[in-house]
Parts: sequence; C-alpha cells; structure tokens
Amino acid sequence: MHTQVECIACLTKQAAGLAREFLAPHKREPFMRRVLEGLARFDCDAPPPLFTREIYRIYRDMDGKGDPYGEKKRHSNEQALSLAPRLRRIIASRPDMLEAALRMAVAGNIIDFGLGAHGCEEIAVEDTIMNALDSSFAVNDIPELIERLRKAEHVLYVADNAGEIVLDRIFIEHIGPDRVTCAVRSAPVINDATLTDAAQAGLDRLCRVIPSGSEAPGTPLSLCSEEFLECFAAADLVISKGQGNFETLDAPGREVFHLFMVKCPVVSQEVDVPMGSFMAMKRG
Repeated sequence: MHTQVECIACLTKQAAGLAREFLAPHKREPFMRRVLEGLARFDCDAPPPLFTREIYRIYRDMDGKGDPYGEKKRHSNEQALSLAPRLRRIIASRPDMLEAALRMAVAGNIIDFGLGAHGCEEIAVEDTIMNALDSSFAVNDIPELIERLRKAEHVLYVADNAGEIVLDRIFIEHIGPDRVTCAVRSAPVINDATLTDAAQAGLDRLCRVIPSGSEAPGTPLSLCSEEFLECFAAADLVISKGQGNFETLDAPGREVFHLFMVKCPVVSQEVDVPMGSFMAMKRG
C-alpha cells in the first residue's frame, strides 16, 4: 500500500506526539526537523509504517530510550490479562468456540483503538467484544479461514499490538498451539507487541514465538529475518493481525488472511469499506 497525502499529516502528528510526551523540550525542535527532512526524502511508493520506523530510529538516536511506550504497553497487557478468565467463559458459551475466539481476536484491534484515545473501562471492553462476536464483517472470509484452520498443520500468526496479544493467545489456544508459530516485532515501535509483551501475555509458554526481523509497525518482507521468511514459506496458513500488517505484508501469490479493524480513511478507501468495519480478508 502506498503512502498517500493524508498519511504525511498523520505521520507528522505521530512524531510530534512522541516528541511532546517523551523528549526534553530542547530536543523537540531538532527531532522534528530531522523527521521532516526524512519525510521530504521518503519514497511515497512505500507503505506509511516504513516511515514510522524512521521516526523511531531518529528518536532512539536522540534520546536512547528503548521503548517509550513500554509502561503503557505493560498496563495494556495487564488489563487484557485481567479480562481473560471472563473472555474464556464467553467463548465456552458459544456454539463454535474457534470462531468466537477468532472474532474476539479481531475485537483486540478495537480495544487498541479505544485505548489510544480514551483509556480502558473494563465494562466497555467487554461490551465491545460482545459486539464483535455478533456483528457482521464488511469482508467476511471467516468460514474459509475456519475450514482451513481445522486442517492446517503449521500456522504462522503475525501479531500486532500489546494488550491485543492476550486475545491472540486465547485464539491460539483454540487453534492448537503446537501448530502455531507467532511472530512479533523485533524492536519497540508505538505500542506494537515485542518478545517482552509476548512473555507478559504468556504466549511464549504456549507456542513458538519469534521476532519477525521488522522494526516497523508492520511486516514488510524486505525487512524480515531469514527465520521469519522460512516460517512464512513453510506455513500452510498465514494469519496477519492489524492494520499495519495489512499495509505492509505484500506477498503476491501467497495467501494471507488479514484480521483487523479499519481505523483510518486511507485504508477505508483502499478496501472500499466504512471506517470502523471488521475485516476478515483473504489476499493473495
């Protein structure tokens, strides 16, 4: 997916927010100047998450802190873990537990969207999940995905955000963890899940977890490690979580099931569905 004009404003706002929250006042203007200089040189044929990677490289170069949102990510994971027993009971009450766990994993994208702006009221999170369990999907390839999941011997599951990763764990429990390799980001970027978040969620004790090699908030194959690429090639089925992975995981001729919520107008236009839509889309 290409970077559009609207993405440039969004990337600039993202960088300004990072500077305002985590950089000392005297570093903010030099940081933004470097960001804007980089943005002027950025190839807009590339997807927007590739420039987010550059924003965080500049940030680490100027500040040295590894994970600016680390504390917020830990809190997000803790909140999701506190809900997990109730969520498992909800799944157990549904006629198709695998589909219920899948829909709940998509709801994780909604939870992240809410956390970004408003914080997380526990009852609101549960209400949102119940809505996802029974709502229509704008693109609904769930029946085919469920059928394929029941047969697949090796599933590659590309995770997205902290907090959400707890719901990914619940879904993987129902897929069959011995058949799953879960890939996370190789370095902190925004609130994307890393090996640290996977460990807090207990995912590393459930299935094989690997870093993808990507330091972007997505999974462009050009940045991925040899280990990830081998898993990607060998998997019977690839599940990609989140909008950033949808924007970056471009593999012509390779089927990928994308599970996400449409959160921005550019992606909304790309997939031709309204903002806020639930997506279970097969590409490739």
